[in-house]
Amino acid sequence: MKISGIKTDKFSVLTDQEIHDSHTGKLISSRSKPWLFLKIETDTDIVGWGEGSGE
Repeated sequence: MKISGIKTDKFSVLTDQEIHDSHTGKLISSRSKPWLFLKIETDTDIVGWGEGSGE
């Protein structure tokens, strides 16, 4: 079995909430959250999915 394809989809989800640290005023959470979906395909038609987000 070998990997035959890798596809990624990146998008942002609006949260409409910006959070700041009450002591420093630094931004903790922004108004949107980035997401990444990863699809890995094999030559034997096995497909795997992964996802991640970051802030």
